[in-house]
Order: sequence, then C-alpha cells, then structure tokens
Amino acid sequence: AGVFAANVTPFDGGTLDIDFAWLRKHLAFLQARGCDGVVPLGTNGEGPALSVAERKAVMDAVLDAANGLAVIPGTGCANFPETIELTRYALQAGAAATLVLPPFF
Repeated sequence: AGVFAANVTPFDGGTLDIDFAWLRKHLAFLQARGCDGVVPLGTNGEGPALSVAERKAVMDAVLDAANGLAVIPGTGCANFPETIELTRYALQAGAAATLVLPPFF
C-alpha cells in the first residue's frame, strides 16, 4: 500500500555504464518526498534492455539502498528461463514482490 515510483535506471553519459551512485541518491530523493516503495527495472527503468547480470546488479543496489522502501523489481523477460531466474533472484534477495510482464511474443 502507498505510493510506489517507477524509477529510472541512470547511465553515465561518458561510459554508458549504470550510474549506481546516482541511483542511490535518487532512491533517497523519492523516499524523502513520500514514496513508500519503488519499482525498478520496468519499462521506465530500462529493464527489458538490460542483461540478466545488469538487472541483478541494479536489484542488489536498489535493495541495498532501499532504507525501508518496498522494492518490486521488474523481472519479466522475452524468455521464460530468464524470467524465472530473475524472479527467484529478486525474491531471495528480499524484494517485496516482482513485476512480471505477460509474454509478448
């Protein structure tokens, strides 16, 4: 229950790597403004465009910096095995739930 923000995944403009420092600051910003939870790695958060390893790294960073925010990461992929892998990973890492898209092909 509450306000959940579909947060973005920031990238460094020079290297195009995920900007984890900015991500942590953004989570604190959202929480300070009343969010009860975040939804990383949905379509707004570039989830479908990232590799499984990158998505796990974002989940780890968000869960580590959540500071009481509920985390519901997007784990849906174009293929079933990766969706299962990411969903299990998220729940074992402490996510409150997951956001899984229906198959789109």
